[in-house]
Amino acid sequence: KRTVIFANWTAEERGLLGSRYFVNHFKNSGKIIYYHNYDMIGRSYDSKKSDMNVSLLYTDTWEKARTLSDHFNKTHNLGLNIQFSAWDKPTSGSDNASFAAQGIPIMWYHTGGHPDYHMPSDHAEYIDWQKLEAIVKNSFLTLWELANE
Repeated sequence: KRTVIFANWTAEERGLLGSRYFVNHFKNSGKIIYYHNYDMIGRSYDSKKSDMNVSLLYTDTWEKARTLSDHFNKTHNLGLNIQFSAWDKPTSGSDNASFAAQGIPIMWYHTGGHPDYHMPSDHAEYIDWQKLEAIVKNSFLTLWELANE
């Protein structure tokens, strides 16, 4: 029922240049009802120990983000250990901040930092595929529900 735009940004570390440009220049930005963000969802802190920990940060006035994610995690037996965190003004160094600054509710999946963050030692073999798959399934179900309500 709704149009979903998939976008990738660049220059996050240089001041959210891609996402900020988009929200300031997209001609239909007033029609954006929600922003969904992934940030570092493929790893666990200890690459030798799989865990299902993920943080879900969201705009506090938008409790549906928590409700839907929790519901789909349980009903589809995804096994995620979701740490919910509602923010009144979700800002950060991630691209969701550009949207939140415009009053657009956000939902942000994040698994936290790790010892190899932004280092040449961060290799693909450290990805926790079970965890990554569960996060993507959870977010897909949530997005599907929101796009068709």
